[in-house]
Amino acid sequence: MSEAVTIAARLLTTALLLMPTASAVCAFDEANYPSKQIRIIVGFAAGGAPDALARIISDRLTQKWGQAVVVENRTGANGNIAMVAVAKFNTFNK
Repeated sequence: MSEAVTIAARLLTTALLLMPTASAVCAFDEANYPSKQIRIIVGFAAGGAPDALARIISDRLTQKWGQAVVVENRTGANGNIAMVAVAKFNTFNK
């Protein structure tokens, strides 16, 4: 066997052995999700169709998860203000 095939076989074996561990970790995380309030950021003005749809979805998710789902409207700059708000939130909450 060539060295490349041996390395590929070892990597595949390692990946197959780690799969049950990864799925167990994912199942544990799913059991605890969501652990705090969820925000839906809408890049359009309140009262419009995107806002109404986000509020319908947030009501259903609140009922399903038993956790508050809040809709925030961040209008302006063709959605860039909402995009920056999401990017900053993701950066600071890792």
